[in-house]
Amino acid sequence: MLTEAVAVASSVPVEDVCRASMLVGDLSETAQVALAEGADALMTFRLRVGRGIKPMLASPAHSLDAALEELGGQVSVEYKLDGARIQLDRDGAEVRCSPAACARSPGRCRSWSSCTRPT
Repeated sequence: MLTEAVAVASSVPVEDVCRASMLVGDLSETAQVALAEGADALMTFRLRVGRGIKPMLASPAHSLDAALEELGGQVSVEYKLDGARIQLDRDGAEVRCSPAACARSPGRCRSWSSCTRPT
């Protein structure tokens, strides 16, 4: 709802606000730029090493029926198993694990980082 409110208040398409917020990871920063500088400024937002992004796991639908209709009626559904959500950032040979994930499991982050080093 807040994303839509930012879009309406700034006269920026909601899709542009969603994209910018995902890339920045912070709706308040996105809102400030949208209100002050508009849609063109939001389109300059890019991925940046070391800055977290919001996960975009699925496209929302208004209802199950709407989702099935959009997908053509035939779908496959999986159970979600618990697991670790981490963020690894690689800039050349430097690899960093997100602080929150490393705080919970520093040994595991070291092993993940070594697996992602460029060969």
